[in-house]
Amino acid sequence: MTEKPDDICTRPEWPTASPTDPLVAPLQPSTVYRCASPEEAAGLLSGELPGYVYSRDGHPNAAQLAAKGAELHGTERATVTGSGMAALALAMLSQLNAGDHVLVSHALYGRSLRLFTTQGPRLGLTTSVVDTSDLAAVKKAIQPTTRMIVVETISNPLLRVADIGALAEIAHANGAQLLVDNSLASPVVCRPADFGAELVMESIT
Repeated sequence: MTEKPDDICTRPEWPTASPTDPLVAPLQPSTVYRCASPEEAAGLLSGELPGYVYSRDGHPNAAQLAAKGAELHGTERATVTGSGMAALALAMLSQLNAGDHVLVSHALYGRSLRLFTTQGPRLGLTTSVVDTSDLAAVKKAIQPTTRMIVVETISNPLLRVADIGALAEIAHANGAQLLVDNSLASPVVCRPADFGAELVMESIT
């Protein structure tokens, strides 16, 4: 029986093998990926097998971008989120627990400040807003439950520059992590991990 055009044109097959590779990594528009069997899909979804099933769980272009980000920052790993605010929310949800205290810079981007000061308390976090350019004030604001200090390398929009190394020392001396929003600097200007920051985020839009 002859196939109908609708059946033939559903999707193109993979291109024939070539001895050369494209100079630029191709964009992968696919949302879902074919699996050889339900067992393979289960292995992929559990992380036991490498590969992709659904773009929400992992995507080759996102993995390429993350790998390049980690390389640029000299870090062990990186991940890609839908926005800078999603990255901050990911850091907050993955690193903090109810009862933890967070010190946030008073010069943070407004939405970032709001995330920690209005949404954080809904999750059982306590927050203190402090001028992080005043290291004495930072030390004074530390509490026994402080688990994170949040600053921007170069603040948006006032362009105040943080002393990342000194802030990292204060954080580590008190059992806390330093989270740095490096959006206005980028790794071209500053690599916060080199100065002791455990967590670095950037909005690359």
